[in-house]
Amino acid sequence: MTFRASVVLCVVFCCQSVIVPAYADPVNPSRVVDASTYSAGGDFKVDSGQTVVVDFSHAPQGLQVGGNIVNNGTLFAVSTNAQQNYANFLASNITNGTGAVFTTNLPASGIDGFASAIANLNLSLSAVNNIVNQGVLSSAGSLSMTAGGSISNVLPQGVAGLTPVMQAINTMNLNAAGLVNSGLITANTGNINILSQL
Repeated sequence: MTFRASVVLCVVFCCQSVIVPAYADPVNPSRVVDASTYSAGGDFKVDSGQTVVVDFSHAPQGLQVGGNIVNNGTLFAVSTNAQQNYANFLASNITNGTGAVFTTNLPASGIDGFASAIANLNLSLSAVNNIVNQGVLSSAGSLSMTAGGSISNVLPQGVAGLTPVMQAINTMNLNAAGLVNSGLITANTGNINILSQL
């Protein structure tokens, strides 16, 4: 694994295990969102205890949110279209809360209604301002994050919890004005490329 960066002010670790939520039965989501037809204004929220699936099978433009994306539950991005192998999320700010899971890694038990989902879906997050990860943010393929402000992989001050994780099976690309990490950043088989102005 190699690291490329203008300046890197963080510690980056590597591991080979893949972090995927374990379920005994196929996941029955609380809500399914079709990214190709999503048009609601304001914030896109997943509450604690909820499991939301966003379907990118016919959404090359991605899921575009006028406000913020705030995940405090479990958010699976999926595609059943091999030609659409990127899940693109675009918002003002993107926050994955403490203990939350934001992933394209499919559980071994599967997801109801998505038996033919592709297994190596890439994940891309773009924020006008900041991307904050306090939970598990992972991709079954490559993981790309771009923020006009900062990317942080840190628990909130004074909050105890599991170490925040950013993980890609393949390559990870991080591009932001600032980068703060006190968690785990891994790319199992590819490079971690960091571009930061810090």
